[in-house]
Amino acid sequence: MRLTAFISREQSPSSPFTILLAPHGWQVSGMSLVQIKPLSVSNVPAAEWWFFSSKNAVKHFLPGRNLPPLVRIGALGEATAAEIEKVIGRLPDFTGNGDPEGTAKAFYTLAKKQNVLFPGAVNSLQSVQSLLNGQVNGTHLQVYDNTPIPDPPDMTAVNALVFTSPLNAQAYFAKFAIQPAQKVIAIGASTTKALQDMGIGPVFTAASPDERALAAMVISLFTS
Repeated sequence: MRLTAFISREQSPSSPFTILLAPHGWQVSGMSLVQIKPLSVSNVPAAEWWFFSSKNAVKHFLPGRNLPPLVRIGALGEATAAEIEKVIGRLPDFTGNGDPEGTAKAFYTLAKKQNVLFPGAVNSLQSVQSLLNGQVNGTHLQVYDNTPIPDPPDMTAVNALVFTSPLNAQAYFAKFAIQPAQKVIAIGASTTKALQDMGIGPVFTAASPDERALAAMVISLFTS
């Protein structure tokens, strides 16, 4: 029987998650379980740094905006950094490893006591900003709204459920329960914690917050 996986992220034929699982006979379906709505931003607080924790934050804040000459740009991880490069034509001044805790520690060495703007979602966990509380002067700026979709697809028959954010996990398990034979995989610590807080377990966390690591985790869990 062919194995099936659902990932809470849109997939294309070139998506690493789909590409890496295909040779192992997996059928992959993917979609975001979160609705995104851009917000109008008129007043941007002065800051030495603009720090982005997601591609959506970049997409809904940077395009068409004049970058003040002295502002430096930070990114949580490589995917966000790549999105920044698309918009401004260069990589950010700081790129973390995708893990909020490790990224916060590294970013602190550059931004200690400076003013840092964190453009993000209405329902953001503000993980990096919270970890840096008192160490930088952080301001969360809401640039897009993110809410769970009302009718997530029924994936109770798939073998692997892969969640790429806490809100995606909450959207799914608000409607459906985990099935005995299913494996649940999380992209990182924040998503793992959200799943555990909902009573979901065991949860398997990818070695790094990217689709390649997610695919590797899926393969390892189902390889005897």
